[in-house]
Amino acid sequence: LLLFLLLLLLLLYGWLEIIHQLILLGRNMNIVRSCNKAMGSPVNRVAIMAYYANRGTYSLNPLLHHLNSPASTHISEHNHQVNDPWHQIKWKAAYTEVLFRAQLFFIKCAYYSTKVWQMLNSLFGHKSKNFEELLEEGIANTIEAKLGFRINLDENGNAFG
Repeated sequence: LLLFLLLLLLLLYGWLEIIHQLILLGRNMNIVRSCNKAMGSPVNRVAIMAYYANRGTYSLNPLLHHLNSPASTHISEHNHQVNDPWHQIKWKAAYTEVLFRAQLFFIKCAYYSTKVWQMLNSLFGHKSKNFEELLEEGIANTIEAKLGFRINLDENGNAFG
């Protein structure tokens, strides 16, 4: 019983550490978002964070390390079929990577099209929303459509500060 309670306390302490780390991560992301928005979206923070999160996933996953080893490309000489148990994982990882890169490409296209639109509007003396403002508006509209309540935007169009 004492061992069980000790194990339970260690588990709860681990969860508390994860919760604290997630709160810190959320606050950090909010600071980066608000600074990027205040400066007129000079960088595509969504694409940058997604790219480095993807790199971190591949560097931490031992299954994906195996995909680049020479043993993972072994082909049988008798039937010319792949005998590697990692073969399907390799193709699935490649497929997932291609999908991710395509989504990242479309995010970059949306970002740069808003930058071009913003520059064209500024040439004619009009003000247009930057990428962060459009993201914030899209999040508010999605929350309203999915959950049924509206996030009130302030006079500057800010929903999250």
